[in-house]
Amino acid sequence: MSRIEAITITTAIGGVKEAFDRIHAFTQPPAVGGTLLGAFTTEIGELNKVLVLRAFETDADAAEDRNRAQLSADPYGVSSVAASLSVSTYALFPFLEPVTPGTSGPFYEVRTYGIKPNAVQATIDAWEKAVPARTRISPLTLAAYALDGPGPRFINIWPYASLDARNASRAQAVEEGTWPPKGGPANLTTLNSEIYIPAPFSPLQ
Repeated sequence: MSRIEAITITTAIGGVKEAFDRIHAFTQPPAVGGTLLGAFTTEIGELNKVLVLRAFETDADAAEDRNRAQLSADPYGVSSVAASLSVSTYALFPFLEPVTPGTSGPFYEVRTYGIKPNAVQATIDAWEKAVPARTRISPLTLAAYALDGPGPRFINIWPYASLDARNASRAQAVEEGTWPPKGGPANLTTLNSEIYIPAPFSPLQ
């Protein structure tokens, strides 16, 4: 499944639990398309935010489900608790395996980079060379580039058992010279990083 849908929901203060309950109900098959990969809320970053990741086999499958949600009276089941909602579709970097649910967290760092307009392929190439050495230090959940939304960008998600483990892994990668990818930072325009923790029903834990 090479298409990743990221739904970002900002709730009212204290609204995350209700949002999780509604998302859990909404994502039960066969009511909707796609495969639920994960549901998370921010631990560090903009709080009261929920991220839902779903996988689709094709662009057509993702578009069909997005259209159904747009026309729904209750998109993604969260209209009563969502202060804002946005949806983006991403293509998994082609050298990566599909996302496999399991326990690698419970802390997930979600990093979103803006990319120069002519540098999407160069970014993928740089990551393809660097990821094998980097993932010998700690695993990568996914890296994927945006197919829609505000300009070229990509998302990458790294799971860690603790925040200390995150700091140690990143420091080791820099010290060994395996990360960041050589030439990669020159292609980037912006960076946003947040730490998420999974909902109890999230396949990624």
